[in-house]
Amino acid sequence: MTIEKVEGNDGWSAWLVVWPILTALIGSGITYWMMQQQRLEDLSLRPPIVVMEVSDWIQYAGEGRTDEERFKNGGERADAAARKLKEQGVLVLDSRIVRAAPAQVFVTTPRSGAARE
Repeated sequence: MTIEKVEGNDGWSAWLVVWPILTALIGSGITYWMMQQQRLEDLSLRPPIVVMEVSDWIQYAGEGRTDEERFKNGGERADAAARKLKEQGVLVLDSRIVRAAPAQVFVTTPRSGAARE
């Protein structure tokens, strides 16, 4: 029984094993990078979203001596706040049409002095 020495093919056979692994890693990395770029581009096209509880604005943010004045003023202040947010590129949703949302997207309702009494 004799053992023959293989000469010159060791580097080539190692390259044949490593090459597919390297190309798969490089291809996966490029694909991942491209998908992340597409995702960031898609997210940049979406406007920020806020949810307003208009009933709270009417109930607590209105100022005036009578309930009617506070009701009207609260509605006007809610409309003004929604217009200001719209001008800044924000999508404003009424809480009555939103089933659920995280607390971070709700607009804080200002409290008037009359509502605290």
